[in-house]
Amino acid sequence: MRQNAVKHALKSGPPSVGTWLSLGSITAARFMARAGFNWLTTDIEHSHVDWETATHMFAAMRYPPVGNRSVGGSVHALNFGTNANDYYAHANEELLVVLQCEHITAVENADAIFSVPGIDAIFVGPNDLAQSMRSKDNKPPSAQATKEAMDHILKTCKKYGVAPGLHTGSADEANARIAEGWQFIAITSESKMMLNGAAQEVNKLPTAPKKGEMAKY
Repeated sequence: MRQNAVKHALKSGPPSVGTWLSLGSITAARFMARAGFNWLTTDIEHSHVDWETATHMFAAMRYPPVGNRSVGGSVHALNFGTNANDYYAHANEELLVVLQCEHITAVENADAIFSVPGIDAIFVGPNDLAQSMRSKDNKPPSAQATKEAMDHILKTCKKYGVAPGLHTGSADEANARIAEGWQFIAITSESKMMLNGAAQEVNKLPTAPKKGEMAKY
């Protein structure tokens, strides 16, 4: 059975960088898999991706005795270049377990959560985390409060040997976070990259719409 390269890399220390798949396109996923990222995440929460589509894009969860995933079918084995029997025998060793940390309550309980055996990485959604930190009158958290929360996540991950991860908006931000010690990094999404790339080319044209304007058809 093929090894999970990301899982083994995170254990050895170097950063691992991926991106989000939000278009719900199997073809786009196949192209992005060849773009050079270490991993891809299929976004089923914020996009129109359904479970049937996702089946062709990834395999997940753990089997007994450490989990309760049903033993059946063989589609998931295709993603690991093996047969069903070999997959069932070794899947638990290769599955990457990542917990999202998107609420200040999770930050406050980081020791109890991050110390759970079997966790490979913690992933922070900065926007959702900041949303959970708004005051009762809906004011956003200060930069210092946000930094303290992020520092606590990073420190606690290191304490328990769990890879700290978060979502970033660009390669420049990703590099800055890697320098801080973050290890499991996502850069924007395939749809955002497509829009950014298209905008860069359109803006070079003499007919480009002014900033803030919609293109006219």
